Amino acid sequence: TDDLREALKILDERSAQFASLGEDGNVDVQALRARVLGALASRGDARAAEELKKNVSQSASCDREDDSVRAEALGALGQMDMAAAMPVVRKVLQRRDECTVELRRRALYLLSRQPSAEAVGLILDVAKNDTDSGIRGDAMRVLPRVAGDSAVPQLEELLRTSTDEQTQRSVINALGSIDSDRARRAIRTIIERNDAAERVRYDAI
Repeated sequence: TDDLREALKILDERSAQFASLGEDGNVDVQALRARVLGALASRGDARAAEELKKNVSQSASCDREDDSVRAEALGALGQMDMAAAMPVVRKVLQRRDECTVELRRRALYLLSRQPSAEAVGLILDVAKNDTDSGIRGDAMRVLPRVAGDSAVPQLEELLRTSTDEQTQRSVINALGSIDSDRARRAIRTIIERNDAAERVRYDAI
């Protein structure tokens, strides 16, 4: 713990010097600082934990350095205590801007490691409502892993209500990862739908 605090002190004292390393070098330094804070937080340092939460919750920007710091801070929070990180994860996943796509992807990853009813609800909301098609697809791939066979009704609903071909194909892939008769029946339903796109039915077959 003393060594970690000394490392944090060095990183802070030499921040001006590190700034001269250029964007890539400075990104690495700030990411390292977030990891040090995470290690301190996991050892019970409340100030380090609060700083991590503040870093994740700061206003979204498209600055690469800020993105890296937020992603590292979120990862460190999840490693420390997922229950404590859930309010921050929830806030991250409520964002819909282009600048937080990678941060939202990291939040989904954390949820996939800690299955719970709350995690299933958050992932389902992302699968339905996120503005980024890639993130929606990621959420649908994660959902079966977190919810198992109980994810089938939600995926069926998405399949029934969505008119977006990419979303339908993501749902088919998610259902295909669930080894149950219920999931197979849901896939068979899309094969028999005359209004479904040919590519979607091909994926289902």
